[in-house]
Amino acid sequence: SGGTYKGAASTEIIACCAGESSSDVLAKYPMNGNFRDYSGNGYHLSAKILSPASDRKGQARKAYEFRSNALYPKFPLIHGDFSYAFWVNPKRNTPLIPESTRGMRAYYTDQQYVIFPAHGGDGNNAGVGVSVGKNGVQVVEHKHIYMPVVISWRANLTGWTHVAVVVDDHVPTLYINGKMVKRGVKSGKNTFLSLKIGVNHTYYGRFYGELDDMIFYARSLTSQEVVRIYNTNFINQQIDPAIGK
Repeated sequence: SGGTYKGAASTEIIACCAGESSSDVLAKYPMNGNFRDYSGNGYHLSAKILSPASDRKGQARKAYEFRSNALYPKFPLIHGDFSYAFWVNPKRNTPLIPESTRGMRAYYTDQQYVIFPAHGGDGNNAGVGVSVGKNGVQVVEHKHIYMPVVISWRANLTGWTHVAVVVDDHVPTLYINGKMVKRGVKSGKNTFLSLKIGVNHTYYGRFYGELDDMIFYARSLTSQEVVRIYNTNFINQQIDPAIGK
């Protein structure tokens, strides 16, 4: 497919042993007036290209609006086990595509990528991204001549919705508002955590909507942890909501 894979960092992490980890927050973005990372890992981003928005509680300037914008956190490459969680208020539909573990049908559609699936190159590596529209959520994998939708979930999303994607041993699971709604299958690709929030390529599709309380984990979350993240209010910006400390 189109695009060139560019490693955002020289470090590579093969995630494992999730049950032994106490946190493994990679980056945490409460978006309370900025796009700073409150995990302590320093993956701060500039919000200058974004417009502030009201969050799900109606608080002004506590979330951000995306209109074909992209941000590039310089995360290490994390394969196999990782998680995304965020609040999103999509403003457009996204083309829903039948699930597959082959082909590149997502490449030919105008997806609403909250997290863009990074290009994994010519080998077996594939980035994992998340497209969210008012009509549903899709999980997409991406490498050379490979861009299928591995999870497609149709819904009617009105207003703010919490989305979490947990990848456990390369198998993705989709959670909506704390509840597991769909589990994918192992595609056979060496999947990795993506390195781009939003996207600004017309041939991939661009996210239009509002985003808040985004968090990345260098491990797979449990279903109980997803519920805790969904229920947190993010007032204490330093706390890992999955473990409460």
